[in-house]
Amino acid sequence: MKRYQKILLGLLVGALITVGGIQIYFSFFLNDHLQSILVNRFNTATDSTYTIDIGEFDLEILGRQLNVRNVQMSTREDSVDFKFQASLDALNVSGIGFLNLLWNRELAFREIEVVNPSIDFTATSQQNDTNHKRRLTDLSQRLSEITLQMLENVSVPRLLIRGLSATYSQPDLPVEPYFSFRDSYILLQNLSIDSTLIKDKRILPAEDITTVFRDIRIKTANELYELSANELHFSSDTRQMNIRSIKLTPRLNKNEFAQKAGYETDRFTVAIDEINCHQIDILKLNRGESIEAQNINITKPDINIYRDKRPPFPPNNQPPLPQQMVRNIPFPLNIDTLSISEGNIRYSERVPKAKEAGSITFTDLQANLYPLTNINEETNKQQSMTLTAETNIMDQAKLQAQFRFPGNTNQQHIKGSLQPMDMTSLNKALVPLAFVRIEDGQILGMNFNMELTDKHASGNVMLRYENLKISLLNKESSEENFGNKLKSLLANTFKVNSSNTGDDPRAGTVDFKRDSTKSVFNYWWKSLLSGLKSSIGL
Repeated sequence: MKRYQKILLGLLVGALITVGGIQIYFSFFLNDHLQSILVNRFNTATDSTYTIDIGEFDLEILGRQLNVRNVQMSTREDSVDFKFQASLDALNVSGIGFLNLLWNRELAFREIEVVNPSIDFTATSQQNDTNHKRRLTDLSQRLSEITLQMLENVSVPRLLIRGLSATYSQPDLPVEPYFSFRDSYILLQNLSIDSTLIKDKRILPAEDITTVFRDIRIKTANELYELSANELHFSSDTRQMNIRSIKLTPRLNKNEFAQKAGYETDRFTVAIDEINCHQIDILKLNRGESIEAQNINITKPDINIYRDKRPPFPPNNQPPLPQQMVRNIPFPLNIDTLSISEGNIRYSERVPKAKEAGSITFTDLQANLYPLTNINEETNKQQSMTLTAETNIMDQAKLQAQFRFPGNTNQQHIKGSLQPMDMTSLNKALVPLAFVRIEDGQILGMNFNMELTDKHASGNVMLRYENLKISLLNKESSEENFGNKLKSLLANTFKVNSSNTGDDPRAGTVDFKRDSTKSVFNYWWKSLLSGLKSSIGL
């Protein structure tokens, strides 16, 4: 072996021994020291509001990686604002740029992986909700400032969080946890923290964001409902969000629900196969400016609404009209088109003295609402908000309707049509609700056109029908006794027009004064009913 080869070999062996010695030093001595420094710096950054415990800390120079195991973090026991506990099984950092850190104060990683983090947050009171958010914001801001005091830049091409679970509770709420999800996944790509971050309005300083949240559950504070979803998937790359198997489930049966509510109210049971949002404006969303998307598709919603009218009517009830509902959305919203496909709706109502609830069903609902926005600039320059709907009523006939809601007003323009159907199919609603039974009758077709303000509805209804015969029923038994038979005979003979056919059928007049304490659906139905009564002769 030549002399220069021996020198090179010696240098190589020396380098290996030096690096190996450094690694041994790190493994047996410095790791504990670095772990202690990290804990102390964290405590300083958080003003000792939080405590952190690290089970294992292993920095590998040769492998350019850091592995941390069994991390526990929590608020001090004497914290009065909120209680916070977090843990994770492992934090794996690979591809650490040590040389760039030493020479340029810039820290770069190839990948950071967080394994099975679990977060439990408990707020002590609803009144301190603003304080909770402020404390968390201050913590995030403080940690960012301390990081940038030591470093010029931190860049991570890939940050992966898998197995994430979280719960949020409030001890003064009767439901616990109030909000939760589990076994979730977050991937942030090209994450960068530098001096511009402090002034940057982005919620997450990453170029691409992918999230999958699973088993999401939200319980309402009044103990009446639980909202859940099997999975929520979001991708900034495709600009899409998908939510699967959404359910709104009452936590009480019908009788208990009415007792708990204390007043007459609607009880909803909702199941939706899927909601898809397309072409989301990612920049505005990440900056928290607004929620904007090209379209939202709701697939196979199944909605059951039950209203028990036996409890007292709620005092000071002032339900909003459609435009008011949109204006009252608490964040800027701009959706080009909201569409519903293959929907089913069943509305049931139980009135006093009725033995059972009356119901009406709408199946195979197809609907489009466009545009949906509460941004003033968009409202002023775009067309009226329009809802088009097509559905089968009582599985008998197709009902088509169009609703127009001019922007910045409370006016409504409604028109539609109904195909031929057997009138007796409406008895499921009429007998328990109006104590009227249709013995015979055929609808040959119907067209309606109504103009509604926030106080009054006008318009016309053209109902063509034949062979109509009704029976007036006893409210106690829902049957026709002698007195009711006499009333039915008189009504059919002198009051009710049995047919409305021919070349010049009668048009009914819509004339209804709105009850502002009732819902917009009540307003629509009672307005249409006034025209139907006028056409029939009631």
